[in-house]
Amino acid sequence: MGVVHAWKARYFSTFGLVSLIVPSSFAQLGTSSIAGTVTDSSAAMVANAKVEAKNEETGVVFAQNTTSSGNYSFAS
Repeated sequence: MGVVHAWKARYFSTFGLVSLIVPSSFAQLGTSSIAGTVTDSSAAMVANAKVEAKNEETGVVFAQNTTSSGNYSFAS
């Protein structure tokens, strides 16, 4: 009886550990972002500059203009 109980305890402990690890790995799929600031040669922020990000696998190009403070951000 003690051997069966020890086996069940190990099984459920391992199962519990795996169930905590596996969902967290799926949570990291499909999210990314690109962000930055456009500046000129004198380090001044460039407002309304066109910025493009291209997905090399699909060829899809995403475009936007920088904010008044030169910032841009692309999110997936």
